[in-house]
Amino acid sequence: MSELAEISIGELARGIRGVTYKPHQLKDDVGLNDYYLLRSNNIQNGTVDFDDMQIVEKSCVSEKQKLIDGDIIVCMSNGSRPLVGKSALINSLQGNYCVGSFCSSFRANPGVNPNFVFQIFRSGNFKFGIDVILSGSAINNLQNKHIEELKFIIPASIEEQNQIAKILSKSDAAIAQTEALIAKYQRIKTGLMQDLLTNGIDEHGNIRNEQTHRFKTEKGLRVSEDWEVVELESVCNKIADRD
Repeated sequence: MSELAEISIGELARGIRGVTYKPHQLKDDVGLNDYYLLRSNNIQNGTVDFDDMQIVEKSCVSEKQKLIDGDIIVCMSNGSRPLVGKSALINSLQGNYCVGSFCSSFRANPGVNPNFVFQIFRSGNFKFGIDVILSGSAINNLQNKHIEELKFIIPASIEEQNQIAKILSKSDAAIAQTEALIAKYQRIKTGLMQDLLTNGIDEHGNIRNEQTHRFKTEKGLRVSEDWEVVELESVCNKIADRD
């Protein structure tokens, strides 16, 4: 294990404030030189959600504000304090992208692994540092220098930083795959519940359907012929009205 050193974010990456624009500079469709604009709502669980993006004219965006792979976008201002400081790592961009004025992008300095910097941004110590900064202000707003001045005890060795980034990135990927799998089975369960609660199962454990079982129309509903349609109040009692 290499020696540890107290290193500021500014020694690892530099912040670039997002784009300001006027309403007439927003566009409905993206042209060849226009930019997709990412805002805080596009930062979701450490990744970028590319839904609900705005489009701005090229004239609004400076060369350094154009996002590149490896940039870390950070929410710098938000009405909800817990959302300030949330971040996402940019990878595999296709087209022109920038961030809005309530966000910043942090670009790793030469020789620094962006994934390692991103893991720092996702750490509990980083969140604690943001909370300390905001605790002295009535406005949930960060400046780039606030983040750049935050200091952390980290390995001084670039090789060790790269190894840490590799391990934690693999962990993030495994978590994302697991969450996607859970979401898939939740959708399957929802569909299965719909079938079971509306059609039921027969004596052989098969879900009924009108192609293989007999159905009837009762009180405007299509149900299995051996089902009875009743009013909810006939099978349960109302305890009390809500306030």
